[in-house]
Amino acid sequence: MSKSDKLRWFAKIPWLTVIGSALLFISFISQNHYKALWTTETQRLQRSQMVIDIAELRMEKWLITFIQERRKPIPDKEMLGAYAAKLIKCNGNLLAWADARVAQDSTESRAAFEARDRLNLKADELLKNKDYEKIAELAEKILYFQTVFDIDKKQTSEFFKKINAVNEEENTWDQRFYYAYILGSLMIGAQYIIQKLKAKTDETIQNIAENAVKTDPNIGKKPNKRGQRSQ
Repeated sequence: MSKSDKLRWFAKIPWLTVIGSALLFISFISQNHYKALWTTETQRLQRSQMVIDIAELRMEKWLITFIQERRKPIPDKEMLGAYAAKLIKCNGNLLAWADARVAQDSTESRAAFEARDRLNLKADELLKNKDYEKIAELAEKILYFQTVFDIDKKQTSEFFKKINAVNEEENTWDQRFYYAYILGSLMIGAQYIIQKLKAKTDETIQNIAENAVKTDPNIGKKPNKRGQRSQ
């Protein structure tokens, strides 16, 4: 195939249709792929909120029980220590899950659970040694720290920030895919119109040529040596 033949073959390719179709296909596949990822992330965050709600109910239960025992004129030290240990563990789980759900990577998530495990070991050690007063004081310090630094509110704020970030990213890319669909469709439509106009133009030129031949039969014939057109 000569170079001119290759150029003619290359020029015959409906490039607008090819590019437009590719744009539509890639946009469709990409949108479905990322839509699944965004849906999975949103569902994960929503499930984590359900776990947090359950953990909060458990912690409130042990907090009420601990406070009631603590305020008794003569509290049962063994029961007070057991309630404090339960409160510490429930609170540790709550904080770890709340931190993990907004962690930027697996390292941060792992660090949150490691901190919880260290706190649980400390509570178990104090309970095993029957150091009920110290374990009660530890529970009170943890609650005081959370109240002073407003940890629960900060974690909730971070959670909704992450939810909003996922939703904003999804909306942004949905708009881009929407524009890609429009652009691809316009390109395919433009190619169709161009082909129709070209066909119409070719047909018009052909009709003009045929009419010209009918008007003057000598048009298009080669002249002979005397300058006259061959019959």
